[in-house]
Amino acid sequence: MKKFLILVLVSIISRCLYSQTFNCGDTLIDIRDGQKYPTVQIGTACWMKKNLNYGTTVNSYSSTSFHSDMLNNSVVEKYAYNNDVTKLATYGGLYEWNELMNYTTAPGGQGICPNGWHVPTDAEWQTMIAAAGGTLITPNGGYGGNKLKNVGEGFGAGAGTNTSGFSAKHSGDRDSYGIFYGLTLRSIFWTSTTNGSAAWQYTLWAEKDTIFRGGNAHKETGLACRCVKDATSSIDKYDLKHNLNVFPNPTSNNIQIVISDYKGDLNFVIKDIYGKVLIQENSSTISIKELPSGIYFLEALHANSGELIGLRKIIKN
Repeated sequence: MKKFLILVLVSIISRCLYSQTFNCGDTLIDIRDGQKYPTVQIGTACWMKKNLNYGTTVNSYSSTSFHSDMLNNSVVEKYAYNNDVTKLATYGGLYEWNELMNYTTAPGGQGICPNGWHVPTDAEWQTMIAAAGGTLITPNGGYGGNKLKNVGEGFGAGAGTNTSGFSAKHSGDRDSYGIFYGLTLRSIFWTSTTNGSAAWQYTLWAEKDTIFRGGNAHKETGLACRCVKDATSSIDKYDLKHNLNVFPNPTSNNIQIVISDYKGDLNFVIKDIYGKVLIQENSSTISIKELPSGIYFLEALHANSGELIGLRKIIKN
C-alpha cells in the first residue's frame, strides 16, 4: 500500500512537471533543488534572468598547469567564486564546459539545465544579442553589452541599462589554472557550441559596452551559464508529434520502442522525474531492469541534430 501511494504521488508530480502551462516571464522553479529563476522573453526565445546555480560546490585549487577540479562521477559540480559559497545566491555557479554539458557534446544539449531547458548555442546567443538591440561585429566583437547588464552593474561607458531584461551581473570566472578573476569586472557565459578543442563563449566587461565573442577558452575554465527554454517542452505536444509507442509498459525488464510514422536514425534517453539522464541507447530495445521501481521518461532524439522527436512516460515495476 505504501509503495502504491508513493507511485501515485510521483505520478501526480510528474504530470504537473510536464503538463503545466509555463509562460515566459514566470519564475522557473527547478524541482531538483528548489532554486528559483526569473525568466525573460528576448526575441522569440525565453532566457533565465539569473545564472544557473545547480549542483554540489567543489573547491578550486590553483596549479601551474591546466587542470580540472571536477569529476565525471554522476554528481553535478559547480565552483563558487573564490571558493566562497556566499557568492552563489548573487552570482550563481561557475562550471567547466564538460560538467555543464553533462559530458555530452551536441550543440543545444540540455546539459545540466532543468528539464525543458538547454545550454544555448553560439547561434542562439547571436540571435539574442540582435533581438536585444546589440550588434555582433564579425568575427569576435560587438556592442550592446550595456543592454544586457543589470542596472548598477558596470561603470562609466559600461554602465548597465538592462533594456533587454537579461539582467547580467559581473560574476567573474575561474581560469584553467584554478585561479579566480574578474568579480564585478566581467561576466563570461558558455555556449554549447564547440570550437575545435575549445568552446565559444561571450564576455561582458564592466568598463565598456562591448560584447566579446571568444572561442579559445579551455574547457577546464569555470564560466557562467544562462539556460534557454526549449522551443516546446510539453509531454502532450510531443506525444502528438509522432506515434511513439513503448511496450510492455509497465514492465520490470525490457522495453520495446516503436515509432511507426517516423523514418530516420534515433537515439534514446531515459531520465528520472528530475531530468537526470540514466540510460542512453541507440537500440529500440532497452533493458531497465537495473532501475529502481518508479516513473521515468523516455526521449527519442534525432541521431544527428539531437531534436526531440517523441517523449513517453514509462513505469518500472
